[in-house]
Amino acid sequence: MADNISKITVKIGGMNYQLLAAENEIYMRQVAAHADEMIRRVMQNNPHLTLSMSTVLALVNAVDEQYNARKGQEDAEHKKIDAEKKLAELKSELMRCREQTWEIKKDLLHYQNLCKEYEELLESETTSDEAVLSSIESEAVEVSEDMISDNEDDTNNTISETEEFHPFEQTRLDDYLQATSAEKKSESEIEQE
Repeated sequence: MADNISKITVKIGGMNYQLLAAENEIYMRQVAAHADEMIRRVMQNNPHLTLSMSTVLALVNAVDEQYNARKGQEDAEHKKIDAEKKLAELKSELMRCREQTWEIKKDLLHYQNLCKEYEELLESETTSDEAVLSSIESEAVEVSEDMISDNEDDTNNTISETEEFHPFEQTRLDDYLQATSAEKKSESEIEQE
């Protein structure tokens, strides 16, 4: 152990001190330089203080810095613990959301399949309905054509029958019209006289 200890000389507050350092020599020099800087600042801000008073005040400042650093570290640890709890909660929420998303995707797939089945069923029903409708339309056209043909035949038959039974009626009508016309002429001639 004696081999690891080194003796170093440092200047703090304008005085030389010999320190035994079991740690890294560079680190010890940095600590001593920081202590010297703290004492120098106190002396610059308070020139009426003695070296021992400045050293005590610098020590109080160093302890205050250490206390604040420790408090900051504790606050940081509390924040870290809170952040870890929040992270755990968020991970749990994320897992819940993923499970919910998975369930929604399953439901969506189920409903998409149902829609596809209904579309196929609707298409087959529509095709079937169209076939029935087409058949009904064809039958209606045939019946309509038959009825028209029958009506034409009946009309032609009625006309033929009428002409057979009343062949001279048209002639009689012509004769009547001529006679009426002749009477009107003679009446108008009589009136003119």
